[in-house]
Parts: sequence; C-alpha cells; structure tokens
Amino acid sequence: MHLLNILAVVGSPELITIFLPLFVLTVLVVSAIPYWLIAQKAGYPGPVSLLMFVPIANIVVIWMFALADWPVLASTQAASIQNRS
Repeated sequence: MHLLNILAVVGSPELITIFLPLFVLTVLVVSAIPYWLIAQKAGYPGPVSLLMFVPIANIVVIWMFALADWPVLASTQAASIQNRS
C-alpha cells in the first residue's frame, strides 16, 4: 500500500503534513551519512557526497569514485615511496 494511503487511513491530514516532511528529512539525513563517510575515506571532502541527491550528478559522482585515483591512496603511496628511500 502506498505510504500516503496508509497515513490517510491511520491519521488525520494534519498528522500527514507533520509526519511526511519529518519522514523525508530523516531518510535524507540517514542516507547522506554513509555517502559522507565514503567520500571522506576516499580522501574527498564530505560535502561532495551531497551531490548524490542531485539527479544526473549522482551518477557522475559514483563513476568519479569508481574510476578516479583516490587522494587518500595517492598520499599513502607517496608516503610509502618516501619511507623506502
């Protein structure tokens, strides 16, 4: 059953106008946290992860993470090369 139909059966329209924006905001925040952490672990700034909520840009960001050289790996490799010399 559709979420709005469930809310219409369960509660009043006032409840829907309060609950639905809170629900959407909660889902956005909860889904933004892993994207933010992935971006930081890859060496990119955390706010890059907010592009995951922009249509078309989210596809570009996923491909960027998949194909680009991660800054954190570049700095790790540079440090290991310096340690060898």
